[in-house]
Parts: sequence; structure tokens; C-alpha cells
Amino acid sequence: MNETTQAFRQLAEESIDSALEADPVAATWLGDHRFDDRLPDYSSDALSSRARTIDDQLTAIDAVDDVELDVVDLVDLEILRSRLQREAFEIEELRAAEWNPMLWNPGTALHLLLSRDFAPWQERLASIEGRLSDIPRFLEQARTTLLSMPQIHVETAIGQLTGTRELISSHIGLQCHEHGSATPESLEAALDALEKQL
Repeated sequence: MNETTQAFRQLAEESIDSALEADPVAATWLGDHRFDDRLPDYSSDALSSRARTIDDQLTAIDAVDDVELDVVDLVDLEILRSRLQREAFEIEELRAAEWNPMLWNPGTALHLLLSRDFAPWQERLASIEGRLSDIPRFLEQARTTLLSMPQIHVETAIGQLTGTRELISSHIGLQCHEHGSATPESLEAALDALEKQL
């Protein structure tokens, strides 16, 4: 393996790691469980920081001497470039965190931990508790970030949040009962925060 290939693969690994850390729910969905106890940070500061990181990564990709790469790594480079460009466009142009309330539903983040038996229950429960405890912060951030929203998105989000309330109020408790574990202490605060959103 030549130095260019080695440097590109290291850059690719670091870029993927930072993308997964920035979107812990997507990481869980993809099977990376390092960030299972977290919810995303869609604050303007966090998104600006992520945009700067992406810009730095794209600059580094542009500096790679792709003549030195084999076909497989060259394809990977273009896939990585395209993925980072798309995320940068979503952050800087689409700005969905400001108008799409469905983005702010923590239901999927919890459902992935409840429905997939990828680890012992106690390990998944610790991650569930971490995400539950982050819900008040997450939903407060939604209230300060969301601006003008399409009516259809608002109506859909309310319906989805109603399902999330059921997930938290019933399904987590049922699974805790089945596994003989205590209900997370953070559950009530999460429900209170959700009620304020509905």
C-alpha cells in the first residue's frame, strides 16, 4: 500500500467516524453502537461546527493525489466526496432543522434500541436511559430552533410524537418488566418534555 492510499484510508475512516458521531441515530441504525446513549445536536452552533468539519474534510479529499489510488479506493473517494457534499448542502442550504418538526422526533432513536436485540438488555437499557435523559434538552432545542413550518409537516409530526409518547409511556416499561429491571428514572422527565411539545 502506497502512502497516498494509506493517507486516504485514514482520512476516510476519520470522516466516517465524525459523521456517525454527529448523527448517533443513523449510527445506531447502521449498527455502530458507540453513540447509542445520545441524541443529535441540531443547534446552530453544532451545525456550523459540523459544516466547518465537512469543509476541512472536502479540502483534504481534494488534496489527495488520486492518480496514486487504485480503482476501488478511487471509487470510495468519490462516494465519500459526494456524501460530504450532500451533507454540507443539507446543513447550509436545506436547513431542515429550522422548518421540519419531524426531524425533532426522538421516537426512532428509542425504537432502534428496543426493537433490535444486538446487545444484552442491560446494555441497551443504559443507552435508552441516556437518550431519555437527553429528550428535555433535545425538545427544548426544537422549540428555539424551529421557525416557520409547513402545516402538513406540523400535523404529521404531532401524530408521530403521539406514537413516541406511547412508546415511552408503555413499551419501555413493558420491556423493563419482562427483563426484571427498574423503569429508567429519566422516563417521567422525558414524558413531561414531550407533553409540552404536543
